[in-house]
Formats: sequence, C-alpha cells, structure tokens
Amino acid sequence: MRPTDEFSDYKAVEHRFFLLYCGPFVLKDFLTDKAYNHFMLLHAACRMLSSPNVMTFATIAKSYLELYVEQAPDVYKPEFVNLNVHYLNHLVDDLMYAKSNLENISAFPFETELGKIKNFLLSPHRILAQYCRRLHEEREIINKVAQLPKDLEIKKVKKVMNNKIVQILEFVQIDDEVCLSVVDYSRKRSVYEFPCESSMLNTYEIIDQVTDSTKRPIKLDDIQFKLVKLMIGCEKSEQKTFVLPLLH
Repeated sequence: MRPTDEFSDYKAVEHRFFLLYCGPFVLKDFLTDKAYNHFMLLHAACRMLSSPNVMTFATIAKSYLELYVEQAPDVYKPEFVNLNVHYLNHLVDDLMYAKSNLENISAFPFETELGKIKNFLLSPHRILAQYCRRLHEEREIINKVAQLPKDLEIKKVKKVMNNKIVQILEFVQIDDEVCLSVVDYSRKRSVYEFPCESSMLNTYEIIDQVTDSTKRPIKLDDIQFKLVKLMIGCEKSEQKTFVLPLLH
C-alpha cells in the first residue's frame, strides 16, 4: 500500500484496505474525535457487512450507516451527501435481499479481469481479434507446470482459537494426526470503544510478543479464522501491533 500522501491516486483495492484494515489505526492521532468517530461508523459497518456473519450484524450495521449519512453534512459539507453516500442507507437491505455479504458481491474480480484484458491488448486496432488470440494462447498454448521447492517454509500467520491469538510456527504430527505448533500472544486489549468495542469485531492491540515458553500443539479444527497483523508507528510514537480478521 502506498503512503497516505498519495491517497488521491489510490486504486480501489487500496481504498478498500484503508477502510477495512489500517484506517482506524492510522487516523487515530490525526483526526479530531468528531471526524474519527464518524469514520469509525463506516469502518465498523463495512467490516460487519463483509464478514460471513453478516446476518448477525445486519441490524446494528444498518444503524451505523444511517448515523454516518445523518452526521455527514455536519462533519464535512452538505455536498458530501451525494447519491453514493445516500445509498449507504439501503446497502443492508440489498444485502439481505441477495442473502450475501459485501465480499461475495464485490466488483473487484471484474476489475481484476478488466486489467488483465487491457494487458492483453498491444494497440487500439482490432481489439476483439487481439483479445481472442491472447485468450487462445493462454488457454491452449501456454502449459506451464509449477513445481514446489524441496524445502518449503511455512509462512507464519495469526489466527484465533478459543478467543486466543496464536502464531503458527510449523506443522507437526502427533499420533498420526497433523497438528500445528503455535505460540500464544497472551496479552491483548481493545483498540476502540466507538461505535462498538473492537473486541466485538475481533480487533485487538497486542501488548506483548510471543515467547517460546508458550509453545504448544493445537488441532487444525481448533482454528476459527486467520488474522491480519499490522505493525504501525510514526516518528512521534512507538510502533504498535494490531490484529484483525482477514475478510477475504
């Protein structure tokens, strides 16, 4: 993700990452309480509506979005409430009708494919013919077989199980069962209290780092979901570590 001074040039995926992941931590010390709380209404609602448990959060997310639209003219200007902002009032209703969450009806797959199509084209002439040839080459001619390296290093990821945050070290085999060797993040705390406790969305600040003394095996079935780990700091403050669920 690019620095915030290039915000005006962000692509849609960067705006999405800022809203759903790093925004609450980056903006905390730079916005007024009024503007920050207004942003948090949108952040919390969108995370709720992007989760697999969207039906559980539908009512509260709708109230957050309605309050966001209601407060927008006062926080910014009346002109801020354009058609897109007004539509936030109806977003939850559309999701309930579609019986889906934001992730499943996102336009990102189509935007990704559009970028792929553009890369296929070498000139503005005979666009359809160019695309068909490149598509044929991709499907029929190119046939690369990927090979895994002999020594495969397991990437460390963060997950939650039984309300505990752990870091995966490696796969281990115990009594013919594949398990995970993990270490615990024993101390955590909520990051914000408005519009809800961050713990409600499984978002925490990590107080201490992992140690080998907490190393233990767990079963694969104990894992609930993967977390994203963000380490954020600036010149005026020490680096802090935050975790929140991966939505895609």
